[in-house]
Amino acid sequence: MKILLINDTSSNPNFGCQANTAALYYNILLFDPMADIDCIILNDLRTQKLNRSFTIYRKGVLLQGTPDKLDIKSYDLAIVNGEGSLGDNKNGNFYKECKSIFSLISQVHSAKVPVHLINFTHHINHVSNGQKAKRIYLKCASVSVRETASYRKVKKLLPNVKLYPDLSCTLTKPGNYKPNGTVMVGGGTCLRVFGEKENIRNYTKIVQVVLDHNLKPQLVGWPAIWRGDDIFFTKFAEGNKHVEYFKPKTYLGYLNMCKISTLNITGRHHGVIMSFATGCPVVPIEAESCKVAGDAELYLLDQAFHLTDKSLLLQLKRYLANVDNIAESMRLRYKQLTPFLDGHIRHIWEPKIADVSKIMN
Repeated sequence: MKILLINDTSSNPNFGCQANTAALYYNILLFDPMADIDCIILNDLRTQKLNRSFTIYRKGVLLQGTPDKLDIKSYDLAIVNGEGSLGDNKNGNFYKECKSIFSLISQVHSAKVPVHLINFTHHINHVSNGQKAKRIYLKCASVSVRETASYRKVKKLLPNVKLYPDLSCTLTKPGNYKPNGTVMVGGGTCLRVFGEKENIRNYTKIVQVVLDHNLKPQLVGWPAIWRGDDIFFTKFAEGNKHVEYFKPKTYLGYLNMCKISTLNITGRHHGVIMSFATGCPVVPIEAESCKVAGDAELYLLDQAFHLTDKSLLLQLKRYLANVDNIAESMRLRYKQLTPFLDGHIRHIWEPKIADVSKIMN
């Protein structure tokens, strides 16, 4: 089968992008080991006019061209990796990647090739843009989201939308929980919400709670195009003798940290995902979008808190006092969700399979 994969994000420094693309290829090839996959990289469109050019990799060979010259009809199907690319800003403008994806979906649909939009968060907040998105969603053979907040939003536009766990959950599975006394302390877009002084106060309190439980706080970086985590944690570590800042080189390094850490405090969607997949208890921090709150609900992590919420520290204390019980409840939820973990890809080959909404309260 010849497959066109739109929005390969493996070249993005973001750990979530790397993990997600690795999971995509892994799962596609599980269902069709002989699949002939071409991929389109959208990151290259950031500084170029929409659809003026694109980057496509074919069997490891880099080609350049324009979408109108792409022989779309030669493909059996197209899979669109939505991730966090579908959204709009405060001014009501779609993200550049979102415009590119919507345009390519329309082109694939016009070529009468089935297109599946999968594994994404619906960041579209303006009502008029929601209606535009609906018209694009209706052109897809299937649409599947990765957390509950997006599921509720998209279901109002498209009743047959499906809900599955983030595909990155398939990269590993919980082992025996053997914490080493380290608590991972991460950031995310929560660092953009408040000023530096406020962030320092908040993280100082978090670090103190960890120290009060005789555990080691470890600031953990998250490479991304937006370098807020790196800039803040580097400075924070310089001013706090109780913590060190460590930035893994790849998502695998982060994944391995989750496997041996006592707890993970993170505002990163894929930080939550990798913790859940490895069985590491996680305290999610909410910020600019609803996706981490959606994760908390899907993976039964109680709820996500904002940095300034006093309940965050209470939640952290409760988790640290009950990490073994929290880890066990996460293992049980993982077992419950196991039949759905590959759902974003499986449903393309098996359209009648159930989604997670069937077991949600």
